[in-house]
Amino acid sequence: MKHERSTGEVQETAALYALGSLSQHDARAFESHLQEGCAACSAELKRFQSVVGYLGLTASDADPPVYLRELLVAHVEHSAPAPPAPPAHVDSKPPAASMARSHAPLSFWSRALSWAMAIGCAVLAGYSYYYWKQSEQSVQERTADLVAARSDAEQLSKMLELERGRSRELEHLNAILERPGAKVFLLTGSEPSSTASVAIFWDVGRRRWVVTGRLPQAGPGTMYKLWYVTRTGRYGAGILQQDSQGHVFTVLEAPEPGTEVSQTVVTLERDGASAQPTWPIVASSGK
Repeated sequence: MKHERSTGEVQETAALYALGSLSQHDARAFESHLQEGCAACSAELKRFQSVVGYLGLTASDADPPVYLRELLVAHVEHSAPAPPAPPAHVDSKPPAASMARSHAPLSFWSRALSWAMAIGCAVLAGYSYYYWKQSEQSVQERTADLVAARSDAEQLSKMLELERGRSRELEHLNAILERPGAKVFLLTGSEPSSTASVAIFWDVGRRRWVVTGRLPQAGPGTMYKLWYVTRTGRYGAGILQQDSQGHVFTVLEAPEPGTEVSQTVVTLERDGASAQPTWPIVASSGK
């Protein structure tokens, strides 16, 4: 008989069949009923089969409680087929008691075992999902902390390297100032609003200029170049190296000893190899 709608009995039978807890006889009867085209039973079976499949994938391994073993043994003993009757008493028709027993409803313990297993799987699946989410969140938080720590470490490393560079610069400048005949040229911006400020420390004995200071950040494709002026002309001393903060520190070859330098200038050039300045003066010293 087909069911017009889902009932508690239909849901119970479909759930037990999906869990594999029906007796052999009841399972065959339920399969025959499905083959007759009962839509209500088919829908309930599909729903419980999907739940059972999900629980099987998500639940972690766990030892069953001790009492479940006793329930399972009782269920097996109850569902075991009766021993065959002696050949002398074989009858073509099954005894009425046997037929009544085969169609008897499932025992209380069999149903309890099935539902206990289903509830246990659901609880284990819930705990597994909860701890998985907690672990995922913990990993994300630790990853964010690690990225932040690496960023801070890189920033501190850059600052330390910058301080070390400043320390080396001061060592160079102090060594030059301690030498006899040392000279210093101070260059200021050519415009009142300019922030350009450059100093040239001339180590006469070693014929080198140590140039340090600050200039506006040079744009793409441009560079700062230092020039010096004597009675015979204007000469290029070299390109000034500038960091990302506008700081300048460069060691250049100085003119021959005894050369009278009347002026030093800094220009912003596109071609560092040019023999004469091509752009306006950014900073200068002297006349």
